[in-house]
Amino acid sequence: MQKKIFVSDILDNAAGVSGKNEPFILEDIRQHMTKQGKPYYRLVLRDKTGTIVAQIWQDYFPFCSLATLQKGDVVQVDFVSESYNDQKTLTIRALAKAEEYNLSDLVASTNKNIDLLYTKLLNYIEAFSNKDLKKLLKDIFTDKQIAEEFRTMPAGERVHHDYIGGLLEHTLEVVEIALGILKHYPEADRDIVVSGALLHDIGKIYDYEFKNFSFRRSKKGYLIGHIVLAVELVNSFLPKDFDEELKLQLIHIILSHHHELEYGAVVRPATIEAAIVAMADYASSQVRQFQKAIVSNKPDDLGFGEYHKILRTKVYFPKGIEKTSSSANEPKKDAAVSSDTLKILKD
Repeated sequence: MQKKIFVSDILDNAAGVSGKNEPFILEDIRQHMTKQGKPYYRLVLRDKTGTIVAQIWQDYFPFCSLATLQKGDVVQVDFVSESYNDQKTLTIRALAKAEEYNLSDLVASTNKNIDLLYTKLLNYIEAFSNKDLKKLLKDIFTDKQIAEEFRTMPAGERVHHDYIGGLLEHTLEVVEIALGILKHYPEADRDIVVSGALLHDIGKIYDYEFKNFSFRRSKKGYLIGHIVLAVELVNSFLPKDFDEELKLQLIHIILSHHHELEYGAVVRPATIEAAIVAMADYASSQVRQFQKAIVSNKPDDLGFGEYHKILRTKVYFPKGIEKTSSSANEPKKDAAVSSDTLKILKD
């Protein structure tokens, strides 16, 4: 079933948008009562462009298959959009479980070519002058299982790069930002910086899992966390004769890349290479949140968006900035997911 109307289309247009047999992921469903004592259902529907609240009023109950619905089901709905308190909602007129749908319509993915991104990653490793680091990084990133997971996983659940390919995209951003910083600090070892940047979040391949058409924190993610998982992974690939000093510097970058203890770092950066990677990681995550806010919010009459809990500020929209948002890195409705990636997720 080819999806024609996305959540972003509904939010970007005036009330009155209607759809028929449109597939969405059912993120939540609960029964409520109106002030008049009549039952109705409140739903949260999602596709790869966002989420939207929907209602099923009592008059439409006969046209909706509600008895066996569960969170995470893919449903096809007939709807019309409405506006209430300046918020877009859907009134559902018919609903049933979807038998056919395109997963790439429902799950957000990077706009970039994942194959090209991964080739770029491998090329960074190939350029190393340190033979031991080159072998270690090649062994890790050419491992079939690791490569599949690293190409697929997000870098976060909600905050930044939270989509298929997000981990790979974020990692390359960190490498490129770190290389920009490195130009000004010749004392730092380039191979150690790039190695640390490539490995800093590799534990996230175990930190998340794909369930009910979305990424969520795994049991290992909750109980161990991606930093320790990354150290365990790197240690499992280290040969017995690997230089101990080089190992310490590499592991230190992973342990300290969140910079501050209150932000999750095990230790604060104590080497110039660790400081560069930590700052590059911070820049990638923070600036992406600003970009995401620009794309997903609309400014008020003073030019400010809604208060951002993580950035702890209202993002300001300078005049003309909305014109550039169409070229942002955030996933768009026409971003495709490769068949290989879909197979990995389904498996």
